[in-house]
Amino acid sequence: MEARKGPEASREYYRRLIVKMGNPDEQQLYSWNDRRIMRSPAPLRENLVQQLGLSGSPYSEEDAYVDDVQSFVSPWGFEFGSIKVPVRFFHGLDDLMVPPCHSEWLQRQIPTAGLELFPNIGHNLSQLMPHVFAWLAGNEAKG
Repeated sequence: MEARKGPEASREYYRRLIVKMGNPDEQQLYSWNDRRIMRSPAPLRENLVQQLGLSGSPYSEEDAYVDDVQSFVSPWGFEFGSIKVPVRFFHGLDDLMVPPCHSEWLQRQIPTAGLELFPNIGHNLSQLMPHVFAWLAGNEAKG
């Protein structure tokens, strides 16, 4: 695995992979529902971004790939079992990029973690945000 050779090897592998895939089409990466949400009207997206105070990501897809694969092979600087605060994983069962077993494994590693699985939701975070906010608000109230 190239990731074990370090970030630059991962970056070079990503560049070769994208060329080999020939700029993969959305159907290879996103579920039908993810694609539907991504095509939602621009004013709706802009309104959400403004209301939530979000800014554009300073990272490229390439940077995200390198960070992801490095996290698989490098220590994170702490043990998962040492986490004491409540943690919740939200996973869409139609996610074509990350299998549910990844979230399930993470949940088993963290004693304070819970997991919610959602049918018909893929990798698109916007569909999960109402559930994330509800969980956060519930924990703040307990707080």
